[in-house]
Amino acid sequence: MIFHQKCARLPQVINVNHHDHRVSFKYPLGPGEWRCGVCWEEIDWSYGAYSCSVCPRYAIHSLCATRRDVWDGKELNRVPEKVEYIEPFKRNDDNTITHFAHEHNLTSLGQGGEESSLCGGCVCPIGSCTFYKCLESKCSFILHETCANLRKKKRHFLSPQPLTLCLESYLLPYSCEACHQVFFHGFSYSTYLRKSLDIFCSSITVPLIHGSHDHHLLYLKQRFGDVKTCQSCGMDETEVVIGCMKCDYFLDFRCATLPLTVTLPRYDDHPLTLCYGEEKASGKYWCDICERETNPKTWFYTCKDCGITLHVFCVVGDIIYAKEGKHIIYDDNSLLSNNSSSRPLCHNCHCRCPGSFILRAEKWGYSEKRREVKFFCSYYCFIISGYAEREVSKIKLRSPPWTIGNQIQLME
Repeated sequence: MIFHQKCARLPQVINVNHHDHRVSFKYPLGPGEWRCGVCWEEIDWSYGAYSCSVCPRYAIHSLCATRRDVWDGKELNRVPEKVEYIEPFKRNDDNTITHFAHEHNLTSLGQGGEESSLCGGCVCPIGSCTFYKCLESKCSFILHETCANLRKKKRHFLSPQPLTLCLESYLLPYSCEACHQVFFHGFSYSTYLRKSLDIFCSSITVPLIHGSHDHHLLYLKQRFGDVKTCQSCGMDETEVVIGCMKCDYFLDFRCATLPLTVTLPRYDDHPLTLCYGEEKASGKYWCDICERETNPKTWFYTCKDCGITLHVFCVVGDIIYAKEGKHIIYDDNSLLSNNSSSRPLCHNCHCRCPGSFILRAEKWGYSEKRREVKFFCSYYCFIISGYAEREVSKIKLRSPPWTIGNQIQLME
């Protein structure tokens, strides 16, 4: 019997971020049809591999299990296993809970009456979901029942370190390590190294069943220098993607987590449905928000009741997980609802701000005797204008579709 020197030194018992239980090295793995829980390729049972004693059909290639992005580097042989499950809340009675994210008790109120209120966890409308609400006067905190039940600690394939559920209320925004979008408020999962994942990226499991593709999509950690193009937005991704290697089909995490339906007040809260493109489309399509042409062969939102099409950016924007009126990026900048009859001009692209939100930025003028107030249609315009005193690292900036014609004029 011959072993590589590296294989002879493999750890016996480890934790991996693709599975909730410890896995142990076993040689040989044993008869049966096995697939690796990391790469999803077949495992030759006559060789050694890591397997789970709790889940009898779970196994991982030894090289996959010991990758730096999968294993935290700790050998757990003879280390007692601690079953650590921390409840996100304390149940006071059948209808009342005390949640770590809020100082007051929350009461279960079932469904209805709060459809447009924003959940304090995912910062999305409550809609028709069941929820918990604070009944203290002058306190509007509310949580989806599903958000209230999010695990306090978890493992996820996007991080070799364990993740802890946090309530983010930053004056300075942070970016999600997966989708590279900036977020300000609500829940996120973070490591002790302060690397954060928003709750939508951290909820993805693989293999992923996605409506845009016939095959299951798998997580792919790219090697240095590799580039994959997102099938939805056309942007290049150099780090992590969800994809199908067989079909050369890839999505970045921002597009993989786009909501399937969205409601906007301007369309009487009709459900806007995500469409994955129409190959046989003929004629021109126009976005009802920015009044620019849309490409029907790319992803867009549509309303069957109104018969309209909308750019994905125009619907979801690039200011996510934030609430109106909240101070962001220092106290002098805030997020406002763009619901007045006269929409302000963006200081950067000179367009009328068409989105649901606008950024109001305020700082001292050159004379330092008066404060200048500027408005921005998007986080993209706020950053590239140079108005931000500090940028967030690893942000993937996307140009709003309504700025395409105006950028040329500004550069002349």
